[in-house]
Amino acid sequence: MLKAIILDVDGVIVNGQTIIKNADNVIEWIRKNGMKVFLLSNNSRRSRASLVEKLNRIGLKMKEEEVYSASYAAAEYIHEKWPNSKVFAVSDGIEEELKLRGIKVVDSKDADVVVVGLDKDFTYKKLLTGFYAIMKGAKFVAANDDANYSVENGLMPGAGGIVGAFKGCTEKNPIVVGKPTTRMLEIIMHEHGFKKEEMVMVGDRIDTDIGMAKNAEIKSVLVLTGVSKKQDLEGKEEIKPDWIIESVSELPELIIKINHGQR
Repeated sequence: MLKAIILDVDGVIVNGQTIIKNADNVIEWIRKNGMKVFLLSNNSRRSRASLVEKLNRIGLKMKEEEVYSASYAAAEYIHEKWPNSKVFAVSDGIEEELKLRGIKVVDSKDADVVVVGLDKDFTYKKLLTGFYAIMKGAKFVAANDDANYSVENGLMPGAGGIVGAFKGCTEKNPIVVGKPTTRMLEIIMHEHGFKKEEMVMVGDRIDTDIGMAKNAEIKSVLVLTGVSKKQDLEGKEEIKPDWIIESVSELPELIIKINHGQR
């Protein structure tokens, strides 16, 4: 029996500033039917609080404890591993989350940790600072390395381009904390006490959303309103979703079938 429905944000319930048709009604249906709903985003440009504010502003009524982002996951990871470190953050959302946890944020090549996410004000100066820090031995953390993300009129470059700049010049690979790693799902399970068989991940990207679900050994649903399409599954048997639906509008009917043991 499903108890936790986890929805990706971009391409599943919103495209840019626009709610995908019936997404708000589906979220309310999940709540009214006794299940918990969580939004799980690889977006690191916004803090958790900022993402909730955006969602509420466009008409999706969410509480902060229902929303998890790569910026939150990155800050949690650094707080767990290196709580007394000096951190150079390439992303406003991550910087805000770090400060909430009492982590010292610096703009210096003497940083102990360099953490990189989506930054629309990225400059060569930031690249240079992070480069020097990493080359001096700083830990290199990436909120995610998504190539792109979904908006109203198509795709936009994602954090992967910025992470790639640091990888290219330092020749070092980062510790990735966002999808497809399982860290955000593990945070949800730890904080809310769910078992794997009680959860389902609903996403629009095979590589990140479905990949994370497979890595965590939980059920997965691919929606076709975002990045990945059916033809993208060719040759990817190892990360094939358990179900495919056209949009989140079809999710209630699918959940009923799953909870009644139907395929």
